[in-house]
Amino acid sequence: MNRYGPRSFFQFFARPAALLIVASLVVPGTGQATETEEAQELSPPQIQLPIGLPQMPGALTPPPPLSPALDALQEMTNNKYLKNGTSSIRAEGRSSLRLSAATVCSSAASRSGVALSLQRWDGSAWVLENTATAISESSGSSMLNFSKQVQKGYYYRVRSDHWASGGGLRETSTLFSNTLLFAN
Repeated sequence: MNRYGPRSFFQFFARPAALLIVASLVVPGTGQATETEEAQELSPPQIQLPIGLPQMPGALTPPPPLSPALDALQEMTNNKYLKNGTSSIRAEGRSSLRLSAATVCSSAASRSGVALSLQRWDGSAWVLENTATAISESSGSSMLNFSKQVQKGYYYRVRSDHWASGGGLRETSTLFSNTLLFAN
């Protein structure tokens, strides 16, 4: 019999360790717990700004929340008539924004259109500033592109409603541009 094999290790260390653990559980009054004051309930965290864009210098309002993640382009891949839509906004000069929107449809579409709305963030909601519509009577695309004078210090975005129709079916999609702070 090997005195130094695995059995002797178990007998030498494991049994005494197991007995020590059992004894510490069985013997009453040997715990280390002490009484403490009642726990105070923490109040929920207060968020002052909407989660989204950081506060920017020159802004008259807190930033808007991030636009909802709409997968409109993915939805359009299965369409028969409405194939693509875009909208954009950019600063143009010292007091104007350049607004653009376009609808692309298939050659099978008989009509297409796009309605563009300029929206301004007032600190708590998006407010309608301006609306324009372009309608194309043939297949291809419908486009809008114009400038609009606006107030500085506000966040702006473009909402574009795109549609194409043919064969008694009308396909639609709504997109939002990036958000732009028009500041000094």
